[in-house]
Amino acid sequence: MSRKIFAFLLLTGFAAAAVLAQTADELVEKNIQAQGGRKRLKSVQTIRLTGRIVRGSNDELPIVTEWAPPGHKMRLDFTADGKTNTRVFDGSNGWEVMPVKGKASPQKVTGAKLKDLQDEADFYGKLSDYKAKGSEVEALGKDELDGTPVYKLKLTKRDGSEITIYLDAGNFLKLKEEETRTERGEVTDWETRYADYKTVEGLTQAFTIKVKSTQVTGGGMVRTEGSLTYSFDKLEVNVDIPASRFEWPKAETKKK
Repeated sequence: MSRKIFAFLLLTGFAAAAVLAQTADELVEKNIQAQGGRKRLKSVQTIRLTGRIVRGSNDELPIVTEWAPPGHKMRLDFTADGKTNTRVFDGSNGWEVMPVKGKASPQKVTGAKLKDLQDEADFYGKLSDYKAKGSEVEALGKDELDGTPVYKLKLTKRDGSEITIYLDAGNFLKLKEEETRTERGEVTDWETRYADYKTVEGLTQAFTIKVKSTQVTGGGMVRTEGSLTYSFDKLEVNVDIPASRFEWPKAETKKK
């Protein structure tokens, strides 16, 4: 092969890679604009979503989720059997109070659960400022999801985990995420679907989120599935949320 032909192939290869990278960033930017734009998202000091968790056909649990985006903080409260269950990320650490699991006193959240909690606390989303987070995004081209044209993106996080993201080709809002995780030799496929988008005070958010997990255990012999639906009724922006909501609970003083 002559040096001229080699140089031509090399240059066109670099050019194709540049176009692909530009396409990925273009899709990321359009998704951010669809949510309200960088300026509006960054202007949010606090946000509260109120609704319910739906398990099965009749089981509904009231839920309130609060964020303080500048501090990367999040609090989730849900009520089960008349008792409040809480999970919090305070910007650095996670803690929870889960009477539903027999944990009536605050417990520190660690390991994979902490990583999940940290991701949930990222109100801006996985795609926003992804390079600063140490992630990479690759455009996988156009496809269809239940008859809807979509663009597919592959997000590779700093730890090497990969998430496939489906964006509506019409409005560039997120429709689905897929991720496979391996923990202690067990493989779990996670699917999250986003629907019922509404715009409130310049922010466009999904009011219905369906999460489904499929786990393979015992050398692939056992397969279990679980699913939850988060259905929200109310979105409040820049409401008064005390900083104490994200702090480790103080011990109650017993009356004599």
